[in-house]
Amino acid sequence: MSFITVRLPFDVNGDVVKELLSTAWWFKMATHRVLSLARQQQVLPGTRIGWKNTFRDIAYGVIPNRRYADGAVILVMGIYESCRSLGVDFRSVELADWLMFQQSELEYPNRNITLKPNYEFHVTTVRYDGVIGRVVIKPTIPRNYKELLDAILTERIKYVGKVLIDGVGARAINYGFTVRFK
Repeated sequence: MSFITVRLPFDVNGDVVKELLSTAWWFKMATHRVLSLARQQQVLPGTRIGWKNTFRDIAYGVIPNRRYADGAVILVMGIYESCRSLGVDFRSVELADWLMFQQSELEYPNRNITLKPNYEFHVTTVRYDGVIGRVVIKPTIPRNYKELLDAILTERIKYVGKVLIDGVGARAINYGFTVRFK
């Protein structure tokens, strides 16, 4: 299975920044928690379903959204698989300094990071107090991606959404969406 990754930059400020930052922070905390517990296991699951069954409740206890919790679990599973293939000790790996959040599964419509007509993304957020919200983002769409995004909408192509925070300035925050589909 091959994927295409589409990066769509956008700038936001105000309350939207707060909600996206808090969601990324909760996602990072859930990922750290899953990684910490996975390192303590003598035997780790061999499948995606096994990883989710083993660690979903732990991640969901941190970020109260099943799709984002599963995204944190699958991220740690990917780290584990990369360590195995590279011969690196999984227990010695540390997470880099990043802020992002993602789902783990291909779906259409993507329920947490939803592409809408007019190239808007409706993003489910988790505020610092744990309240679930939704914000609307209008990224910059390069001309060569418009046809691709139209195809996602009209042909109902399943995709995985990810929000990556690249930098925070005094007035705005720079983000990128990553849309992966087969």
